[in-house]
Amino acid sequence: MSRYRLRGLSSLCLTLILLAGAHAAHASEAGKKAAKPHYDKGASEYNLGHFAEAISEFEKAYEQDPAPILLFNIAQAHRQSGNNERAAFFYRRYLEQEPNADNRADVEKRIKDLEAVIQQQNDVKRKPPTEVTDQDHQGTTPPAPPLAVTPPPPPPGAQPATANVAAIALPPITPGSPTTEAPVATIMGTVPEAETAHPVHLWVSAGPSFPSFSGRDLQEPTMLSLRLGANYGIDLHGAGVIDIGLSGSYAPFQYRTIDAANQNRSAGFWGLFADGDYRFRIAPGFDLLGELGAGVVWWSGIGDQNPFTSGAVAATGAVPMPSLLLGLGAAYHLLPNLSIFFEPTFLLSKTTGDGLTSAISSVSRFDLAFGVGYSI
Repeated sequence: MSRYRLRGLSSLCLTLILLAGAHAAHASEAGKKAAKPHYDKGASEYNLGHFAEAISEFEKAYEQDPAPILLFNIAQAHRQSGNNERAAFFYRRYLEQEPNADNRADVEKRIKDLEAVIQQQNDVKRKPPTEVTDQDHQGTTPPAPPLAVTPPPPPPGAQPATANVAAIALPPITPGSPTTEAPVATIMGTVPEAETAHPVHLWVSAGPSFPSFSGRDLQEPTMLSLRLGANYGIDLHGAGVIDIGLSGSYAPFQYRTIDAANQNRSAGFWGLFADGDYRFRIAPGFDLLGELGAGVVWWSGIGDQNPFTSGAVAATGAVPMPSLLLGLGAAYHLLPNLSIFFEPTFLLSKTTGDGLTSAISSVSRFDLAFGVGYSI
């Protein structure tokens, strides 16, 4: 009875994950579709120098799709329009919502420079007047011009800065570097931040495995399944990421012989797969993923008096079984190149040996994999 309860719980978990993933992906796509016209309009206004209009459009886009990069765009527009306090506010909000941003160091420096300018302007406002005016001409002296922040001289060959004089002028950034400032940042890409810089993904997982043997009413032992793999990420430019690679697996287990001795013996499943993953960013740092793989699983350790083969004869070696693998799960990025994931996986293997085929036509497994990934 516990075996069927376990199957029911596993199926329920997988169904809930599928429904939650589908709902989240649908909501995310609807929000991005509604936000895109406002984003496009805001980018156009920004490029034309209409920063107030750009801010309004970016705010409307954020109401539809709260992508952290929109906060960065709003900060950019405020900085260009000379509103240093609002620019610093939105830069901070951007880093709070996207703590693992690739441009974090550059944004932190902008906040620091803006705070210095704000402090300097406040000091000037609070400073008492020092000039002496003639009583007969009191009130006729024109006010002193507002303090302008002089940008540092650009290095030889650099383009002159065109930012508003009331805004902080940053040192020029080498074109092509990760912190090069584009007019505004794109929001339609839902790819994890580290993909373009770290396309190679290494991962390892472990978890309980629940095998089932067709054709035989055998007690299903719970065993441990281990997997490791390496993938290469292909950016789909806003439509997610496809990872293509290889993975290997090992799942040891024990069985009892059917003779009078009723001995414990060890066996195992060794697998090699070519697989592909699809990942889609649905929230900051959070991805849904699906996996499809095909390969071979070798069943080793089938000795005599085993409960699997016809006549309980021993296999002459490891039995190869063509296999298909399906998985669905979720991943969370702790750092731009470090993630953890959970992926329930279903594995179906077709037996090939005469002794196995007549007794057990296939072996299926349901694995609950908990893993960690690292991108390089």
